[in-house]
Amino acid sequence: MSTASLARTLDALAELPRTGMLDATKVVERIAREVGASVGPVALGKRGRRTKLDAVSRIRGSGNQIEATVWGKPTGPWVWVTSGTKPHTIPKARGRGRGKARTTRYLKAGGYEHPIGVPVHHPGASGRGAWHKVVQRAQVEVPKAFQDAVRKAIR
Repeated sequence: MSTASLARTLDALAELPRTGMLDATKVVERIAREVGASVGPVALGKRGRRTKLDAVSRIRGSGNQIEATVWGKPTGPWVWVTSGTKPHTIPKARGRGRGKARTTRYLKAGGYEHPIGVPVHHPGASGRGAWHKVVQRAQVEVPKAFQDAVRKAIR
């Protein structure tokens, strides 16, 4: 083994905590996106628009002190599909806008005979454990990502 080759290997090993963390973070983000896609779009907010569940990450630190955080985005819907929702009342919505007459908006959905303009009691929803699935898969795949980073460094 030449001196230059040994120096490259040592440099790669010195960068291993950061490169391993980057690889592991990408793996967890990919897992979260796959789980989010399998759950499907989730209704969000007062307008009932559907949103896709995504994941973002942040890596901080330097040297051997590196910390990565991965979280679901938007966080509210991730909580809903993981833990569920309690029974709640959906109030009658009122139109908004300056200079416009205040009109009542109606709840519309498939299966209703007509739009409903009164408060509706939602029975709640059971969670599907979405983020728990991300954690379970990450516990298996993250060590593999670090092993691959070590193999790349010592090649």
